[in-house]
Amino acid sequence: MIYQKIIISSLKYFDNCILVDNYLAKRDDFKNYFEPMNKFKYLLVSTPLTLISSFFMLLFGCVLLLINNYWSFIILISTFIVQIAFKYLDDKYFKNKRVDLENLEKTLFSSEVKKEEDFKDKILKMNEETYEYVNFSNFKRYFLVFFTISMCLIYLGFSGNISINFLFFHFFLFAFLQEEFNKLLNIGNNIEALKHYKCLYFYHFY
Repeated sequence: MIYQKIIISSLKYFDNCILVDNYLAKRDDFKNYFEPMNKFKYLLVSTPLTLISSFFMLLFGCVLLLINNYWSFIILISTFIVQIAFKYLDDKYFKNKRVDLENLEKTLFSSEVKKEEDFKDKILKMNEETYEYVNFSNFKRYFLVFFTISMCLIYLGFSGNISINFLFFHFFLFAFLQEEFNKLLNIGNNIEALKHYKCLYFYHFY
């Protein structure tokens, strides 16, 4: 709740003390910059807060696991390695494809594609590449869940403390920490988007 309150208060300040004056000065172009500026202000506020909160959540979780049993910490690190591997594959094989998909979508919404056959080919290409990326995202998520459960079961077997509660505690703790780690892995994407919207901000208002 504190995190949400900080974000809301910061967004209100950004709206009332910064953007309102800019909006008044550029009323004629309002529809072209309103949505990008909303994304800009959200990223500007949420990115540093996400970085700080995720870091401390991970630090607390790692310390907790180390105190409890260092094997559980090793399992957590192994799941992080899996996430890093998937992040590497995502950036290497799908990052450019996502950019191509965005450009293709913009082309379809514009008036550049006039022939019916060209339009159909682009639609089919966009659908095919979208499904390919969705399949990869689903595989990544399910594999991480399967890997985490498998490691938890192995840990339970070696520890001799076989119980559903013990399994659920470790699995959901690992899942929570994996989510926080994923936010840190993708913070670079937020920073790149922030740079983009910052350039738009200066373009529209300066």
